[in-house]
Amino acid sequence: MCIDLNQTAFQLANKIKRVLDSDVRIRISLNNATFFEYDSDEDVVIIAPVSLLEIEEKEKAQIASRAAYELVLMSAKTSARKFNGILLPDCFLYCVYSTLHEIGHHDYFVSSSATEFQGHVAQRESLLEFSKDKLINAIASGQDPRNSQEIFARSYRNIPFEKIADDYARRLMPVVLSKLLVEDGPNEAK
Repeated sequence: MCIDLNQTAFQLANKIKRVLDSDVRIRISLNNATFFEYDSDEDVVIIAPVSLLEIEEKEKAQIASRAAYELVLMSAKTSARKFNGILLPDCFLYCVYSTLHEIGHHDYFVSSSATEFQGHVAQRESLLEFSKDKLINAIASGQDPRNSQEIFARSYRNIPFEKIADDYARRLMPVVLSKLLVEDGPNEAK
């Protein structure tokens, strides 16, 4: 059996939920503005019904999303390094990691106090606004948009709220990949 790269991120997310034996709720995205999202108001992970290949193509197509894509992919590859020698396509690694990141937000939501969670959310919003302002000013002052987007992507990933979700994804990535590879097989991508 092969890893199906034409499966949707939503289908993959449900496989991940199953191999984690998680109670997280996963809902299909009704808009394609973002592929992976966590909504704490409804305590639900929202995933796009878009193929893994299409997500990779769209993320690479724009300067703004390409920098974030490459940063997430680098984390995913680092987390999957024990699988050297096994063909694990970039789009698959990216989508597994991104799904785990959003489930990480859910995990933090259910395992922390409401005050702690909301404090991190407020801090995230404040730091995100600051980072966006810096990005806009950098581009307006003539700095290279690609370089500015890379700096913004790194700033975003360093926000404590996002780091918590990234730590969750990094920690569970090897376990989830092992289980998914047993289920789907590590052979050629199709």
